[in-house]
Amino acid sequence: MPIVKIFIGITVLFYAVPHSQLLKKLLDFGLDYNHVNNDGDSLLMYVCKQDKLQMFDIIIRKPDFNIYQFNKNLAMLFIEKKARK
Repeated sequence: MPIVKIFIGITVLFYAVPHSQLLKKLLDFGLDYNHVNNDGDSLLMYVCKQDKLQMFDIIIRKPDFNIYQFNKNLAMLFIEKKARK
């Protein structure tokens, strides 16, 4: 399915993060959840950085999601570091 990039390399999935039902529907529709934005963040990393951890479970249930950011940070480690602050 073609990806529509908006402004800074993000797709509609990034905008759907605050809305769990919409995010689920878009993922079920087949949008690319492994796309990375201009900062190198996957949807999973973006969710972690935005403190939308309730969406984390939705994303990790998808097969073959990309758990790495371009600089090889695991989203799970990012959450752990953030929790320590």
